[in-house]
Amino acid sequence: MKQKILALLVLAAMVLTLGQSLQAEAAQTDADAKPQEQEATLISTMRSVKSHSGFQDVSVIWDDVLNKSLASKDTASLTLEHSEGIGSLYFFYQYPYEVGYTVTDNATGQSFIAGKYGFLHDFVDLVAMFGYAPSSVTVTYPHGKVHICELRLYSPGTPPADVQRWKPPAEHKADLLLFSTHGDDEQLFFAGVLPYYAKALGYNVQVVYLTDHRNLTTSRVHEMLNGMWSVGCDVYPVFGSFPDFLKETISSTYSEFKAYGYTRSDILDYCTEQLRRFKPKVVVAHDFNGEYSHGQHMVYADCVAEALTAASDPAKMPHSAELYGTWDTPKAYFHLYWENILVMDWDTPMEELDGLSPFQVTQKYGFPCHKSQLWTWFSGWINGKNGVKITKASQIATYSPCLYGLYRSTVGPDVEKKDFFENVTTHAQDDALWLEQNPQLPPNIPPETTGPEPTTPQATQGPEATAPQAYEPPAETRSETSQILLISALVVLSLLVCVLILLLFLRFK
Repeated sequence: MKQKILALLVLAAMVLTLGQSLQAEAAQTDADAKPQEQEATLISTMRSVKSHSGFQDVSVIWDDVLNKSLASKDTASLTLEHSEGIGSLYFFYQYPYEVGYTVTDNATGQSFIAGKYGFLHDFVDLVAMFGYAPSSVTVTYPHGKVHICELRLYSPGTPPADVQRWKPPAEHKADLLLFSTHGDDEQLFFAGVLPYYAKALGYNVQVVYLTDHRNLTTSRVHEMLNGMWSVGCDVYPVFGSFPDFLKETISSTYSEFKAYGYTRSDILDYCTEQLRRFKPKVVVAHDFNGEYSHGQHMVYADCVAEALTAASDPAKMPHSAELYGTWDTPKAYFHLYWENILVMDWDTPMEELDGLSPFQVTQKYGFPCHKSQLWTWFSGWINGKNGVKITKASQIATYSPCLYGLYRSTVGPDVEKKDFFENVTTHAQDDALWLEQNPQLPPNIPPETTGPEPTTPQATQGPEATAPQAYEPPAETRSETSQILLISALVVLSLLVCVLILLLFLRFK
């Protein structure tokens, strides 16, 4: 009997050793099978457009100037070609084309709808869309006039870091909602907020601008997107359509808005809708005194403050309540608010920011994207002047970007006073807790939310289109899954052998 037990022990040891060997081999095979993907290179030239309709001179889309655009007469199309394959397209639009456009692989006839979010800077991954890099595609705009500022074609591979791949607005899931009046305010008076919460911590940060500046220029929306992307914010912002102008009192600003055809109720309705739509855990807004007495900052702060109460009342602005439901924001901070003061630390270097501080990221990468504003006094405010160089946010005493006050809270006062999210969890943390409390549900089913969900591009059937193919995991994924199952089976087998040995030992002891 001892010989039998010894033999079983040897068998168990062999099984365990085999499982470990297979696991090591699988890991090595997986590593060998996944070489580093090379960076995509710019391959667009004047000859990239094989043909077009609805446009006149397409050369404007290659001039690298964003304040000029190629406008179509009505419906339009571009056929793009590159003999070695096109990995991705990167469009810069002057105005949102919100109804989506069609991208067709001319070799197969397969078509997909892209651009359904109306991003002004829109990245289209053709490899992900078609499963390979097609050498010829046709982009069709079937729903009216389109304005294209620039178009770039890239080879297959990882796109360069400055290619903006936006996530859709954070419907129902904004952790932090920043109400920024103008393009550059988010990089000046709110300096540090975006790189810290969006990039370093990975929170869903939604920026809502009051104005898109289009009554004065079409270039600043591009600066706003470039600035946000450069500091690590990848959730697409909301651009308000209110005009940009300067008045130095709140009353004169409301009067000027009225001259443009907008009332206080219009702005209040706008703010209330954003709160209901994005359901933020934390709101950050302007100084009630307008920082440097800018009347539009004052108006935005005034309307946000009232909207915080109105958003939870279904009788107030009932249209947006019907669309999104109501929302009671847990916490709201206003810049330079002198009650319940919180002094944020934007000066500590962070590994997630490549050793820079949140303020330094804003200073070095964010504000410089606002090229139209570099000549203003803002440059001296954030970078220093008269021989005094600013390297820390704490050096800025006037309109300090570190100083906030807790204006409203449903979760109690701040005690530690180091973080906007004291006493508050993020939406992702709420989802994780919900799944933990509902283990009977599959892990890919999130908690329910209310309101319309964002749509994703779907395959469409055209006269020459092929039916969308059922998705199959890549061969590498299937192989890896099989290896894991085999190893798991061997481990279970070895455990069963050990149990059998134990039972035999107890039986014949």
